[in-house]
Amino acid sequence: MPAAAAPAHSAAVASRPAPAVPAVPAQGVRAARTWPAAVTLFFAAGLIPESVATFNTPPLRLLTSPASLLFISAFYGSVALLAREFWRRTRAGWAAVLLLGMAGGAINEGIIAGTWYRVQYPGYALVGGIDPAVAAGLTVFHALVSAVLPILLVELAFPAAAGRAWLPRPALAGCCLLLAATTASGFAAPADRGLKLAVLAAVAAAIAIAMSLPGDQGAAAPAPPAPAPAVPARPVPGLARLRLAGAAAAVAFYAVFALAAGLIAAAVPPAGRTAWQLLLVLLMAAYLAVLVRTGRRWTRRPGWGPQQTLAGITGALLPSILASLVLPAALRGLEPLITVPALAVLIWLQRRQRAGAGAVSAGPRPGPAGTGPPGGY
Repeated sequence: MPAAAAPAHSAAVASRPAPAVPAVPAQGVRAARTWPAAVTLFFAAGLIPESVATFNTPPLRLLTSPASLLFISAFYGSVALLAREFWRRTRAGWAAVLLLGMAGGAINEGIIAGTWYRVQYPGYALVGGIDPAVAAGLTVFHALVSAVLPILLVELAFPAAAGRAWLPRPALAGCCLLLAATTASGFAAPADRGLKLAVLAAVAAAIAIAMSLPGDQGAAAPAPPAPAPAVPARPVPGLARLRLAGAAAAVAFYAVFALAAGLIAAAVPPAGRTAWQLLLVLLMAAYLAVLVRTGRRWTRRPGWGPQQTLAGITGALLPSILASLVLPAALRGLEPLITVPALAVLIWLQRRQRAGAGAVSAGPRPGPAGTGPPGGY
């Protein structure tokens, strides 16, 4: 489970309708390749939650046991790619992507890792064989950090391919097979099989609900809005504020997941902690609700764009990146081998965005007729 940072801005767009898929490039215009973006998401979806936002699978383990990288990529990568493909092919809203991420988190912790069925953190307790507060906390974490955040980040890294489907049918089938195989591995041990089957049924229901949520495909064009009094629109928060908000949300997750539970552990004897699990579940639900509500307000303001999204993601990952440079356990696991390059990628993306914004602001320079930049992109 998480050890040093958590979700943040990934919920900022969780309730915002997904943008429409761009039109197919005109004849003669070569579309950007999508396989580099798909491969990047396949590996990033596992490394971000396991080795950047937390220290669950440190580089030392990846180096000494390369199979662990293959396994986490097979699971996390398949979930993220399938969720994104559903979003782009159906034009579903981000609420559906968030729900699919929760389903993936339930498979991860409720079936494969089995963390729901044992008490491993202070202040938590089993209720009917399941730790409901841990289940709620880890499900929220994975929905945001294992699904939404990697999808957003990789689309920022590959803007030319961001608006299109990435997977041909064989790749879709391959992701489904990998997801099925990694899920089945959770049933290898006989322990808790009945509970895991119940979780699998709940996952199937969540996927069905996500696929039935309304999107914007095929919707009738809305009528023009009636004239309204001019009200100055609030500007989007500044980039520094968004980074701070992302970092605060990361810290707030652990305040809810670890600090609140630690206070319960200090004040309540083990025999009396069962009733307190509801409080922890409600706190985590309130945390998610605040993130979604704040994100809905901010992302709907005029001027929201890739720079703002990247700022929030950077802030969300920064606490764990900084912690990896000072915590002895992180240093023993060689965490900086992953967190420092991750920070370098975030800085590079920010500089690339600034350069692109500067080029747009400057505009094309006048030149001889017929030498201007080609239309489109």
